[in-house]
Amino acid sequence: FPSHDTLCSHWEVTAKRIVWGKFFNAGQACVAPDYLLLPRGTQEKFLPLLKSTIESFFSTSPENSPDYGRIVSQGHYERLKNIWGEGKLLLVEVVKMKKDLFLPPY
Repeated sequence: FPSHDTLCSHWEVTAKRIVWGKFFNAGQACVAPDYLLLPRGTQEKFLPLLKSTIESFFSTSPENSPDYGRIVSQGHYERLKNIWGEGKLLLVEVVKMKKDLFLPPY
């Protein structure tokens, strides 16, 4: 479902809620936000805040975080890997996938 917030004064709270919702169970939940709608001219401010919120939840090494989940099976991992490939997303570049079913949060 879409996430949208136009109240700039509450973006820290918004970032925390989006990160929690998206990365709960490694994003494998039906309530995980799929995309974010931002008012024009706010992307440069909000995306770094979103990245720092992810780091506050999972550290700068999320692959070592006991709180960051893994993909449920090799089959699902391969399906996601084929969808993502190795390309550039709006927030980050997708890194090469690891064999322990880890997909990076950013």
